Amino acid sequence: MKINLQISARYYYTACLTASQQAVYRSMLAGFETFSPEIILPAVSSDELQAIFDYVLLDNPLIFFVDPYDNIHKRVSYKNEKECRFKPEYVYSDKEIKEYTEAVAEYLRVFDSIKIKGELDKEIFIYRHCLNELKYNNITDRYSHTILGPVLQKTGVCSGISKFVKLALDYAGVQSLVSIGNGINNATHAKHAWNIVKIDGKTYHLDVTYDMGKVGKVNSYHHFNLSDEDMKKNHIIGENMPPCTTKGMDYYSLNDMIVKNSEELREYISTNLRQGKKDIVYKIVNSDGIENMKKIIMRIAHEQYEKEINGPIGIELNFNIDKMVFEIKYKDI
Repeated sequence: MKINLQISARYYYTACLTASQQAVYRSMLAGFETFSPEIILPAVSSDELQAIFDYVLLDNPLIFFVDPYDNIHKRVSYKNEKECRFKPEYVYSDKEIKEYTEAVAEYLRVFDSIKIKGELDKEIFIYRHCLNELKYNNITDRYSHTILGPVLQKTGVCSGISKFVKLALDYAGVQSLVSIGNGINNATHAKHAWNIVKIDGKTYHLDVTYDMGKVGKVNSYHHFNLSDEDMKKNHIIGENMPPCTTKGMDYYSLNDMIVKNSEELREYISTNLRQGKKDIVYKIVNSDGIENMKKIIMRIAHEQYEKEINGPIGIELNFNIDKMVFEIKYKDI
């Protein structure tokens, strides 16, 4: 049995390898796809083999049946100077692999309707689907680190979710890759995975996991189509990643949710209130310090409510400082 869901193969990480390493990559992938108990490979060092193994799994989310944290050093033997033998660990039976592959194929049909759309529309649909249907859960079972977590359990860790995003984008015909680096949270660094996507020939960072609703918070679009400059505010980008230099394609720019000064904020709030909205989200630029900004926003929020609606109201202000995204919530009292 060979896995084939008619997904356009785009192997980004092969470009990070030498010609001899690419030969190992191709042989390893072919062995995985045919479930070979032993794969004969051109001889490279065990460290090189580990890197190639990692790249194969990043490029090919459908290889969910190989332990992603396998220690290559323990599973390779060298026949001679030209060949080595690699015995992969398949973590599911043939029957389970067939059943899970069919489940993946069935799940992906939800994206059939967007195949005729443009790349940006496809990307937005997939991003919104992930935010609405999937949940981040820092669990340790093997499902969560592969596409099976999102497909079968509707949950996963960053590596499983980012592999699923790549799979969905591949299926829809949008070029992407799984990016490995570090996330920054309260000055601490942790290994993290997200995506880089190519839309109309330009590359952007896309981090679904960071935008998934955590406890007491709602989903957001803070990490949609960001440049390297914006992404570096709370991420450390790994080596060998394509540069993402284009700005103005983030969610807030695309949806005219950018505010540059106090007058624009007044008009933005008034327009939303006149449309009956009491949950107003926007991104601000040209800030002069967060404490002063919070006071200005709260004052303007009160003033505009009195102007447009009038009456008693409570106001809650939430914000993401890294991305300068603010949410004004008007609450009846």
